[in-house]
Amino acid sequence: SDGKRLATKSIDGGASVWDVTSGKLIVSLEGEDTYYGPVVFSPDDRFIARSIGLADLGVCESSTGRLVVRLVGHTEAAMPITFDEDGDFLASIGLDKTIRIWRWASSELISKIPTEESSWASSRMSVYLGRFVPSTGEFLTAWGAKTLRWWNVETGEMTREATIPQSPEFVVETLSPSLRTIVSVNSGENLVSAYFSDS
Repeated sequence: SDGKRLATKSIDGGASVWDVTSGKLIVSLEGEDTYYGPVVFSPDDRFIARSIGLADLGVCESSTGRLVVRLVGHTEAAMPITFDEDGDFLASIGLDKTIRIWRWASSELISKIPTEESSWASSRMSVYLGRFVPSTGEFLTAWGAKTLRWWNVETGEMTREATIPQSPEFVVETLSPSLRTIVSVNSGENLVSAYFSDS
């Protein structure tokens, strides 16, 4: 969001959108038997994506809560990851070992990216996070402890990969919006490290 709105998720799967300045509730969305994953804003803040049902995703208007589209395709529990910079595409990850790229407004599944683990809850889950790479038509994932992989959004094919020069004990924690800085964490040794990418 642009900092003016905050979205929260409840354990029953419901979601709420709040005005940060006034603290007032803008809209409340009922749960649909899932508590998986975050609530993700589109770049223009007009829409939010969230998990609904057992394996679906819903994109709703952030001001009214109206369900605009329901994305059906994952075969196990799924959650949204991020919209692209233009808000045209939405990426999701599921327990069915796939990341899926959607042209969400038309409910069109563009591509599927395979993952190596079936759980995002594990500290060693294969895809910890992902981002669309601006102006390249690629999607970047952080795999396992220290591997970055770039994928073609349209085909789902891997185009390149790179290794973060850290010990295997480090897990990628976050990517900066520019995709040039990767922060990794070693919880056992209470260490935080930043890697600056040339990509």
